[in-house]
Amino acid sequence: FDFEVRRTANYTVFEFVDFMCKRFKNIARIVSDIVGGASKNTNVSMLNYHFLFYQVMQRDAIFRNKYQATIEKEKIGWESALRNSVSKKEIKQDTDIEVSAMQLFTLTDGIWFQSIFSTDGNSIVQNLEKALLHYLFLLK
Repeated sequence: FDFEVRRTANYTVFEFVDFMCKRFKNIARIVSDIVGGASKNTNVSMLNYHFLFYQVMQRDAIFRNKYQATIEKEKIGWESALRNSVSKKEIKQDTDIEVSAMQLFTLTDGIWFQSIFSTDGNSIVQNLEKALLHYLFLLK
C-alpha cells in the first residue's frame, strides 16, 4: 500500500484528498477481497485484518519499518499539498503546515481504523472524503 511521494509533490490539498481517497478505496477493495475470501470458510472480518496487522507490526521489525516509512510519506504528502494550496491561495496563508498535516494524517488514520466496524469499504472512503473536505473547508 506504499506510494511514491514524488508522484504527489505538486498536488494541492484537494488533489491530495482525491489521491488518498482513491488509494484507500483500492486498499479497502483488496482487504475486503481477502477478508471475503477467507470468511467463506471461517468467521473472518475486517476486525481480524486489523488485529493481524497490529500483531505483525508488533513482532516484525521489517514490516514495522516499512509501515513507518509509508506513514512518513503520507505526512510529507500532506505537508507538500498544504504548502502548494497556501501558495495558490486555496487555503489561509497563515495555516500551520506541520500541525495541519499531522491532523489530516490522524483524521485519515482514525477513519481507516474505524473500518473495523464496517463491512462496506466504499462507505469508509466516503466518510474519509467528507471528513477531509470538511477540515479543508475550515482552512479556507
